[in-house]
Amino acid sequence: MKKYEFIGNYSNPVKTSTTFNISISETSKVLTELYNIQGIHDDRLLIVNLQEGVYSVTFHNPGLKTGMNILKFSNQQYSSSDKNLITN
Repeated sequence: MKKYEFIGNYSNPVKTSTTFNISISETSKVLTELYNIQGIHDDRLLIVNLQEGVYSVTFHNPGLKTGMNILKFSNQQYSSSDKNLITN
C-alpha cells in the first residue's frame, strides 16, 4: 500500500515562516501551495521528484497577509490541506 502524508506544520500561528513535514512512500513530484481563506492562491513551493522518505520543509514568505490561510500538499496520488493562522 502506498502511503502519503502531510504531517502538519509548526509554528501555528505563523509569522513569516512555518515548517511542515511530508512523508511519501515512493518517488513523486510534490507540490505545496498556500491559499487565503477565500480560496485565492497566495504562494507556491514546488518540490520535484522527492525520493521515498520523510521531509521537513521550511516555508518562508515575509509578505504574507494576516489572517487564516490554507496550506495544501499534493502529488499524483494524494492531496491534503491544513489551516494556518498568519499573524504579524
